Amino acid sequence: MKALGHGRRSDMTGAEALAVALAATPANPPSSGPQRPLGPEAGRRGGPVRADDYGRDPIEGRLVAVNSSGS
Repeated sequence: MKALGHGRRSDMTGAEALAVALAATPANPPSSGPQRPLGPEAGRRGGPVRADDYGRDPIEGRLVAVNSSGS
């Protein structure tokens, strides 16, 4: 993290932040890692899922990476 740094901070409204997020292109997941199945395959659509504690809004999306790091 130290080598990565903290980036550059700039103020923006919630609407501006959402526009940046909507225009962003996700990075490709790493191609290295375990070669055994870990569950659902990357690329699969999923949802809706919900948190089981708070913020229970349903979320849908596409799984972009699976790993066994536990994080």
